[in-house]
Amino acid sequence: MARNHFDKNIFAAVICGSLLSAVASCALFLGLKNMPVLACILSVFISACIAFSIILIISKKNTHNITDSAEDIPQNDVISVIAHEVRSPITSVKGYLNALNDGVIPPEQQRKYIDIAISESDRAIKLLENLMSLTKFDSGSIKLNKECFDINELIRIVIIDKLNDIEAKNISIETDFAQERMFVTADKGFIKQVICNLTDNAIKYNTEGGKIKFATSQASQKTVISISDTGIGISKEALPHIWDRFYQADSSSGESYKGHGLGLCIVKEIVKAHGQTISVNSAANVGTSFTFTLESDNNAPA
Repeated sequence: MARNHFDKNIFAAVICGSLLSAVASCALFLGLKNMPVLACILSVFISACIAFSIILIISKKNTHNITDSAEDIPQNDVISVIAHEVRSPITSVKGYLNALNDGVIPPEQQRKYIDIAISESDRAIKLLENLMSLTKFDSGSIKLNKECFDINELIRIVIIDKLNDIEAKNISIETDFAQERMFVTADKGFIKQVICNLTDNAIKYNTEGGKIKFATSQASQKTVISISDTGIGISKEALPHIWDRFYQADSSSGESYKGHGLGLCIVKEIVKAHGQTISVNSAANVGTSFTFTLESDNNAPA
């Protein structure tokens, strides 16, 4: 009975998530149609829906918590963390909406603040998507759609997808593929999420003019994928906790990095669901390297 109730919560949250995507699209469209106030109102609505969805996800007691039991984080603390993460974009969007409504922002600058509001809404939506992914892993409802694909090609696609962010920090990209084409058997969508999350981290925590290296190699019946950067690195004290949910290490430079502390947790869950391993090597002010394995496909086309 408890499981059925939990599933209903998940279903309701999924419905809300679908509504979020539609409303986000409307906000962008209206913004482009010189209707900034309506765009911001819709952005606020997105954030409110996200908050409601999260409450649905965590409201059921005596079911799988969205934290690992090993982390031993009280559920009230989890709710507090999530509330803080949701409140941040809502507060930002509300501030921009008030400024637009009061006429504080001149017309020629409204486009800029609309883009910021939409970006904040996207950040909140990302939080919901991450929470939904973790909920599925916890409930055991995750299903892998394994297929044969070229991991090198998938890496190239991710690099192209992230090109704007890469160029914004003047980061150089290096690839080191053992073979031109290397085929693996895995859930392509989930593995793309792994590569995207690790690449996002490599960009976020990299230095201006730094480097990111993508490498693939063969080891027995496994394909080894590594993503390395020349960024700020991770301290020895923080390293054991990077897989913990909602954990965000403090920057030694004092610089603030936006995030929810869920990306690496999801990465680990995806790799584990494939029966594979992931490891990390890092040193403060030197850089970080993540390495994970996938099942090689020996029957792939030549």
